[in-house]
Amino acid sequence: METVSHIVILLVSRILPFAIGTYCAVYGIAAAFHAVRFVLRAYAVQGTVIGYQTEGDKMEGEYYSPVMEFTDQDGRQHRVTSRSGNGAKLYKVGSCVTVRYDPRIPDQAEIRAFRTLCFLPLVLLVFAAIFLAAGLGFFPK
Repeated sequence: METVSHIVILLVSRILPFAIGTYCAVYGIAAAFHAVRFVLRAYAVQGTVIGYQTEGDKMEGEYYSPVMEFTDQDGRQHRVTSRSGNGAKLYKVGSCVTVRYDPRIPDQAEIRAFRTLCFLPLVLLVFAAIFLAAGLGFFPK
């Protein structure tokens, strides 16, 4: 019976945190790679927030994704909804923002902000470090 409890304790205290940390590290590195690649390929232009797309409902919470318009380097007008929503409307409608877009896929443009490019990779890598440290036994029992 002691062997079973020892295996369960090992699983919960080492193997599970290590697996979670590994998953967060892989996903965090991939997200950071995509963010860096996007920034290196993207052009920065001025755009205007023209509204918000609302998702969710009032009971569980609404998320607002800014809708922006910008003109690319070739003079074409684009209207894009940001892929990163928030529980608050962070920009006033009509406000001028810096928009980053990849000329090959301008429909995936984003407002230049820390939270749209760096937040997810940073959070995942912090969680990865914590869980990997726990899985490797760096935290005392």
